[in-house]
Amino acid sequence: MTAQPPAIEEVVDLDRYPLHDPGHPRYKALLAHCRGELRAVGCSSVPDVFRPEAVAAAAAMVEAVADKVHRPPEKFPPYANPGGPELPADHPRRQVFARGGGFICADHLDPASGLWRFYNWPETTAFMAAAFETTPLYQYADPLANMPINALWEGDGFPWHFDTNEMTVSVMLTRPAGGGIFEYVPNIRAPEAENYERVKRLFAGDRSGVRQLALKPGDMQLFKGRFTAHRVTAVEGPVPRYVALPSWCVAPGQVGRPGRMLNSYGRALPIHYAKAG
Repeated sequence: MTAQPPAIEEVVDLDRYPLHDPGHPRYKALLAHCRGELRAVGCSSVPDVFRPEAVAAAAAMVEAVADKVHRPPEKFPPYANPGGPELPADHPRRQVFARGGGFICADHLDPASGLWRFYNWPETTAFMAAAFETTPLYQYADPLANMPINALWEGDGFPWHFDTNEMTVSVMLTRPAGGGIFEYVPNIRAPEAENYERVKRLFAGDRSGVRQLALKPGDMQLFKGRFTAHRVTAVEGPVPRYVALPSWCVAPGQVGRPGRMLNSYGRALPIHYAKAG
């Protein structure tokens, strides 16, 4: 464990992305870039946000605790609220897909690491609120899931699904030799239109409208996944795919439900049961 967190300029390339200076032209350009892509397709990528040394340190930290990974059940429904037998067998809400890989809980990460320095820096939260156009925005209070690591090894992938949360931020730490590509179909569903027939075609292999995002270590992704179907293709080769998931929410003090924590992270803490009543 390191005793002293690194300075933020050792973690984030502030010369290229001056997140500490909202009045800077490069800050304004970055904000306009992210807002524009999020509005258009629900996904925005920013290359080389983290400095190479910070990426390498974060990847080494994750590798050192990789044995702490929790692999959720291999069968995965694409919707948070799956359908029952009242729906046809081929209905999208009744589908179940194979899933690989798992999550390393946030409390296994060195609290003095560059990842935590980035997450706890107030200017990071301020930028996320501005980019997602969601104010106020709060750090996720869940001690296991406020910055977990999604870990995929050779043969692992994440099937088509929709998120329950409105916003996701990810930082790529390692990239496999092949596969591990993020794919998404923007706005395939909406609050007023589930569009089940189109989703059914996607699940059956129709790739119309599918977009790909090949991230590299140090890149950051902002994503709205509630109404955008997305997946990660199977990893190829011996190099794992490690992605950090710093998390924010629109209300203070939020944590996950015990059942979800047990399923996704393998543990639930007293704070989860207390919040659940």
